[in-house]
Amino acid sequence: MTSPGLSPRKFFLTATLSRKPSVPTPLVTQQESKRRATAPLPPLSPSPEPRSPASLEIEGFFTDDDSLLDPPLPPEEPVSPIGNSSALPTPTESAASPAQPSIKFLLPKRETDSSSSESDSLATTINHNNKRHRHRHFLPSSEMSALAEVKVTKLKDCPMLTAGKITPMVLHTWTNACRRFMKHSGKEPEEIVSFIADAMLEPRLQAWYQSGSDRIDKLSLDAYIKELAELVLDKNWAHQIKQQILSAKQPDGTRFVDWRIEIENLNALLLTSSKKHAFTKDALGDLLEANTRHALSLKLHTNPTSEEADYKTWADTIHALDEELRSEDKRFEAKISAGKEKKSLLSRLSDRKDNTSGTTSPSNNKSSDKDSTKLTAEERALLTEFEGCTRCRRFFTDHRSHDCPMTKNNTWPDWSTYKPLTRAMALAEKSARESKTRVPVAFVGMSAVSEDYADEDTYVPSSTTTTTDPPPSFSVPHLYAPVEATGPAISEFPLSFKALLDIGCPSTVISGSTAASLGLHRLPLPHAEDNLCSLTEDPLVC
Repeated sequence: MTSPGLSPRKFFLTATLSRKPSVPTPLVTQQESKRRATAPLPPLSPSPEPRSPASLEIEGFFTDDDSLLDPPLPPEEPVSPIGNSSALPTPTESAASPAQPSIKFLLPKRETDSSSSESDSLATTINHNNKRHRHRHFLPSSEMSALAEVKVTKLKDCPMLTAGKITPMVLHTWTNACRRFMKHSGKEPEEIVSFIADAMLEPRLQAWYQSGSDRIDKLSLDAYIKELAELVLDKNWAHQIKQQILSAKQPDGTRFVDWRIEIENLNALLLTSSKKHAFTKDALGDLLEANTRHALSLKLHTNPTSEEADYKTWADTIHALDEELRSEDKRFEAKISAGKEKKSLLSRLSDRKDNTSGTTSPSNNKSSDKDSTKLTAEERALLTEFEGCTRCRRFFTDHRSHDCPMTKNNTWPDWSTYKPLTRAMALAEKSARESKTRVPVAFVGMSAVSEDYADEDTYVPSSTTTTTDPPPSFSVPHLYAPVEATGPAISEFPLSFKALLDIGCPSTVISGSTAASLGLHRLPLPHAEDNLCSLTEDPLVC
């Protein structure tokens, strides 16, 4: 308070611009601001006080008077509420000039000292927060394409439809939730739509309801669901679901009951939202029976169901047949796996036996090879003379030790049955080879030494043979064929015997005992066929 004789010429007002404690901003007159403009500026503080974000936000506003942009006085200097009376105008002068502003807001100007970097960082943080706030409601494409959900806390509480894509299944769930709410809430049917329409959180659905809330509130629940389906679902959604049911095929390895429930759920969507596209129970049963897996279809062909049975009985019968097939498949797979295990065990045992014999035989061969199986000088000379191999110890071979198969396989002859090589063995091998290649003919060789043997059948030895060579063979073994014959006397098993094949005999000859054993019927041989008279003087009976 001032004395009655003195009128206040100058006053100060302070206002806090931030919620947090900050530097007060004084409200001064125009003359005081001019006086401060002429006064020297105070030195800058080496460690200025950090300003709050609120003070940074209001620095963008300026007054019309540029003189008011000067920085305020530091808070350390006390400001006297009463100044020099001579410098202040009188009340008469103040009333004479009403156009002059009495009070203006003086806002602090951004400082240019070292605290500018701190202010810039704070401003950057604020700008980042503003951008994040502006993009808070921007959802990525993955979230925008998420399915909507129906949330229900209690049966009597209004259900909630979250934001997202609404499919026929979601709409079916929303319809059932709304019907339960109408049943248990105790509200009038005319009020139900106004409650459930407010619980749709999808922005476009909210805009649809708010634009015509008066009309939508008067709709019945069925009319509301029908209009909502036309708004959110595709145009041919019912036709697409029907085609999905028609093209459904039970995958192999799946249970019939699981596949049947999946098809029934799709048909339930049509029953609740588009009855003209839905299937009846009989049509749905025929469709399921025609599209079962191949094994179950064959089972139904051999075990047909009763035509008078209802849908539930028919479904239970097919489910029992399917479970029986699955049990048979499991037993068959168990047998196959057991057979594989046995086979693998036998193969492991046989491999172990082969490996054991394969590992022991080389050691025995090597040990015996070092002792008594080395080639002697006589054996080496015989192998060289009769074109043999020193590795396999055989005469008249088409290879030598460097290209012998035993050399390639790193094996040796069986020393347990090996016998030392002799000249007699070599000559026997040579004669055997010559007898295999010689064809027996009625030809007598001529001697080149003397003409005394020209008219005699005499064996002339080869010039390369010695007196110890065995004589060559002039005949070959007979050729027999195993034969099984049957006849009137044979009732069970045929008789087995060997038949001699002779290409020089024009007739087939059979002994009398064999003919009697077979019970063959005998006839007199015609005279034209009696070409065996040289064998016996008695007439032949065949």
